[in-house]
Amino acid sequence: MKEEFYILEEDCEKHYAEAIYKSNNPKIEICELCNGRRVTLTSNLQVYFEGKKKADYYSVTQYSIISENMYNILKENNITGFDTSDIHVTGCYDARGNKIDFDTNGLREMIILGNCGFLRKTDGNLIEKCEKCGRVKPVDKEDVIGLKISIDEWDGSDIFQFKNFKGVPIVTQKVKDILEKSKIKNVTFINIKDYKLD
Repeated sequence: MKEEFYILEEDCEKHYAEAIYKSNNPKIEICELCNGRRVTLTSNLQVYFEGKKKADYYSVTQYSIISENMYNILKENNITGFDTSDIHVTGCYDARGNKIDFDTNGLREMIILGNCGFLRKTDGNLIEKCEKCGRVKPVDKEDVIGLKISIDEWDGSDIFQFKNFKGVPIVTQKVKDILEKSKIKNVTFINIKDYKLD
């Protein structure tokens, strides 16, 4: 049977609390060929939360945050391709900006270690990229609907990402089934063949 792959995203329709990126003073490198920016955190991810409804998965900028529950489920099922790091929560607020009690214990950044090469269209052809840094020009993304994993370049991890589309977790059917069966809150899955680049 052919392996199916899915982009893991927040389920925005369920109105869970939102993690919001706080200025992290990252290291920024500019590609001398295309002027693309590469951003690297120099300390733990800093976020604040807005909303009261707790979830197991949050997405912020190009980072993923998972609950202790989700982490334990992934570890118990020997899921490969990720590690975690502590996060720094600077505050929790309601929609009006008032401070609230919101349990952030056990939340951690999910760092994607697995990879599958560079972005490819459904026909298998590479999406045009900078030869130096791999960045895809924004104009080249506009009409791309559907992606493909090169099995030869995929490292076999259960959770992985494209080299030039960092922070967007791709998961195997196995991971999708486990998370759905475990009723993990605030996740949705888009088959990679239907994913639209933006």
